Amino acid sequence: MDNTPSERRARSRELAAVFITAFVMIGLYAIVQSTPVQDFWHGLWYDEPVAVSDLRRDLELTSEAERIFLATQPAIEDAINFNEHCDSHRKDVSLLGCYTGGKMYVYEVQLDSLRDSHKVTAAHELLHAIWSRLGDGERREVEELLGEVEQTQPDWVIAELELYNEKERLEELYTRAGTKLRTLPEKLEAHYAKYFRNRQRIVDFYENYQAPFNELKQKNADLKTKVEQLSAEIERGRNEYTTRLQKFNAELATFNNCANTEGCFKAMDVFLKQREALENERVSLENLRQELNRKIDENNTMVTEYQKNQEALGELSNALNSNFNKLEETN
Repeated sequence: MDNTPSERRARSRELAAVFITAFVMIGLYAIVQSTPVQDFWHGLWYDEPVAVSDLRRDLELTSEAERIFLATQPAIEDAINFNEHCDSHRKDVSLLGCYTGGKMYVYEVQLDSLRDSHKVTAAHELLHAIWSRLGDGERREVEELLGEVEQTQPDWVIAELELYNEKERLEELYTRAGTKLRTLPEKLEAHYAKYFRNRQRIVDFYENYQAPFNELKQKNADLKTKVEQLSAEIERGRNEYTTRLQKFNAELATFNNCANTEGCFKAMDVFLKQREALENERVSLENLRQELNRKIDENNTMVTEYQKNQEALGELSNALNSNFNKLEETN
């Protein structure tokens, strides 16, 4: 028996309600599963340590960047825990942070003069997290802007990315340019401004913790130049001293032989004149010898200072190397 019109209308309404409910549920599911909502929930359940909270404030993040930052649930860790999470095994590479499994880990540098590295590392890893969230269109735009950086600062880019393969280069350039370079293309600066209220402060932090390295490197560059110049002076002085001493000894021997031979000197003034000349040369040679010794001592002092600076540079590098300090902690 056919349904009545009222029954058909009721069934249609039921089917429509089912479709609408399904559509709404699918929409809600899509919203709940969206990256911003997932970031919100991950950040909501994150118990932020005081040190991380201080770090976040120092970075002066926008609200969007704060949401992503908290979603990564940052952890500042000692060498052993850090290496367990970041899986760094190369002792010659100073790995200060990583973004893995959706979480951020920062190596806890102990040296006070290098503590601004925490802030730069956190900003660097945050940019990795942001990169992973960029849409295809925006990423292509950013890649074009990064190409401008490669064109205008090729030497810097080559030095920064020498350890990375082709697949990693763009993302690494994105994180490094945003945290290390003072001047960027205007559009790229505008992109970073979506995440950092004051990106120049991040660069300040980078320059602050690089300052001890740069100071020691500059001192040693100056010392190297001075040592090379002084070494050349010492070499010339030694050659002069050796040549003049040989000549002096030969002339002194001739003078003594003549003095011991009766009638060799025809007049007293000739004897006195030669003796005075020899004495003047002896004094001059002694002065030259003392000057050479002074320069040698000065040179040795500078070499010692250079070596100490190299050791200090090594200590700074080791302080930034989680693998080195991992070995220290396990001994």
